[in-house]
Amino acid sequence: MVGSRRPTRQAGRRPDSTLGERPTMIPRSIEPWDSKKMATAFTPARFLTRLIMATVIVLLTYNPTGFSYLSWLGRALRDNRAGAAHALAGVVVVAGWAILVRASYRSLGRLGLFLGAAFFGTLIWFLRSVGVLTLQSHSAITWIALLCLSGLLAIGMSWSHVRRRLTGQIDVDAVDED
Repeated sequence: MVGSRRPTRQAGRRPDSTLGERPTMIPRSIEPWDSKKMATAFTPARFLTRLIMATVIVLLTYNPTGFSYLSWLGRALRDNRAGAAHALAGVVVVAGWAILVRASYRSLGRLGLFLGAAFFGTLIWFLRSVGVLTLQSHSAITWIALLCLSGLLAIGMSWSHVRRRLTGQIDVDAVDED
């Protein structure tokens, strides 16, 4: 069409389909992502971030050193000193676990979690059979089990991204609309 001109986009402004252009307060960085960009957004660095966060939650909950939430709570309960700080920390730990377990379960499912646990179990068995691991101390077994649990949770949190890159399928939560 002669004379029709598509409005150009200016910083800080978003086009409105009915009124032309109007100023907004939404910066471009907050606007919805392009689906192609989202499909390629998963990187090894993001997996490492998930692994670190899962390891932090797992090791803050329990570890053989005695510097963990469960050890701290156990000492406080034994000495009748448990208080609000223990309850607050407990809520934070439970929230962290809820996020990790829910994301992993929704992404991997029961079978995936079982296969992941079987993978880590047989990996430990293999490394022991070739002489890489010697599991003679209770502490070493505990550390390995905690790190394997962290790895399984990190894989669970990342699996939807990996599956999307491999297959192009997207996991979507079902939402009931009333």
